[in-house]
Amino acid sequence: KYIIVKHDGKKTYLSPQADGLKECYLDARLNGESTLEFMLPATSPKLSALTPECEIHAGGRVYTLLKDEAIDTVRDENNKLWTKVMAVERWAELGTQYPEPYICNDPTISNPADLTAIIVGGGTDLSGGLYPVGSAAHALYAVLDGSGWTLGTVDVPGIHDIEMEKVSRLTLIKEIQNKWGGYIVWDSANKTVSLRSGN
Repeated sequence: KYIIVKHDGKKTYLSPQADGLKECYLDARLNGESTLEFMLPATSPKLSALTPECEIHAGGRVYTLLKDEAIDTVRDENNKLWTKVMAVERWAELGTQYPEPYICNDPTISNPADLTAIIVGGGTDLSGGLYPVGSAAHALYAVLDGSGWTLGTVDVPGIHDIEMEKVSRLTLIKEIQNKWGGYIVWDSANKTVSLRSGN
């Protein structure tokens, strides 16, 4: 029906009827990318709301414009100019966040290197007693701490270790999914991440 763009405390509505919005596609892949694409007439005054700081709400998800090439001008078969927008679901921002100075629960390492993530099953508790040490929930809690995102439901079993250097929070989340299994479920409206077993 419509897309809502939020920027500087204002809401801008984009609809097919009022604004000529067309070719609007949501593409969300399990454990993969999630994108929103749409086109607006290149002369639309509402294009000014589409900035790197804006939030684009569509289909119960929230998207952002992360790359310079996220907005492009194209011509259709009738030689009319259109602005093509490609936004990514806002959890992609975790790909630019790093656990600083480090995450480490290994009691044998007193001085971890910067941007290191060492989360071991036999280590100290990083969740304040909320989750069993070595569980996927414990590891995700530690990775998300300070990110602006919170932990949803985690029901994958197992105790594992994870050790990586100089990687983003998003890379760590994907590695946790790789080690413990299950499916990453993003709720970009409420900024939560879950890891579900699928059973």
